[in-house]
Amino acid sequence: MRSPELVPHARTIGRLIHRFGLTVVRTLIGHREAILDRQLIQEPIAQAAMELFASVCVLSRRDAELQATRRPSAAAASWEPAAATLFLAQSARRIRQAFRDIHNHDNAAVTRAAAAVLDAETLKGSGVFVRHEARSAANIRPLFCQK
Repeated sequence: MRSPELVPHARTIGRLIHRFGLTVVRTLIGHREAILDRQLIQEPIAQAAMELFASVCVLSRRDAELQATRRPSAAAASWEPAAATLFLAQSARRIRQAFRDIHNHDNAAVTRAAAAVLDAETLKGSGVFVRHEARSAANIRPLFCQK
């Protein structure tokens, strides 16, 4: 980070990346090979990874803009610093929420509801039926089809 005004954001992202690494390792150790079939556990990890990537991109771009504005004839739009700061703050909040969602979630209720849908041959009176392709309770993605 070459721009001193971005160092606090860089530190925040660095801490979140460190926490992400620890969270992934703990999750892999806790679930072992079964993690491959546990999409509801994978989802918040993927969300955190995407947010981290986007945050690093925004931080990098903002740093490049700041470096460019220090040279003559280069000026950033007046809204860009505020937009970058807002994005980084909101992204950090979404990353922290994704970490919480790994352990504090409704996965059991989601799995029960999906299993109930899979067990129903037809949805009462709707003319819609469920094609049974995935019967694994951890990997339920019912396919809804019109008759």
